[in-house]
Amino acid sequence: MIPTFRIVEPTPQELTQEPAPGPSTPPPRHALSSHRVLYRGSLSFPSSESDIPLEGICFIAHFNPTSTTKSALRTSSLPLSLESQRGRAALNIISVVSLASLDQRLDDSIDVKMYIHPQSIICRAYFERIFCTDNIRPDGRSSLGVRIRLDDLGVRQHIIVTKLLMPIRRGRDR
Repeated sequence: MIPTFRIVEPTPQELTQEPAPGPSTPPPRHALSSHRVLYRGSLSFPSSESDIPLEGICFIAHFNPTSTTKSALRTSSLPLSLESQRGRAALNIISVVSLASLDQRLDDSIDVKMYIHPQSIICRAYFERIFCTDNIRPDGRSSLGVRIRLDDLGVRQHIIVTKLLMPIRRGRDR
């Protein structure tokens, strides 16, 4: 199965509705354990395409801290694979792929999302060009995906970013 990710907005800092805890108030337990940053950095193209990195990428795992059952996230090797990439300056984009041939192999049970920093204009434009000009299927998934390599050889481990859940609000970050 090939793990799939969803691009979402707003950034994780904007997701919290609660005020920041003061020095004497500990943060609520669910705020500490409801998500985990797996990788923060940038994406890069193969050297033949462009030397401009797509900066401002963050992969975050979301899970229910009150759940007593093992989630797909906790039994998957994907979080560890992404965490092991933390020392790398950039993850490599392999290609843009049609998802029609991969539908049977896509695994979207793992709740990992890719966030794009609002000021990362080049990165946002790249993903907008792919996902916002493409028709969205009835299941909410785009027909295209971006394949990203998680190892140096690119043979075994890769992930596919597949859909844009929320529209990008342009007036907010100007």
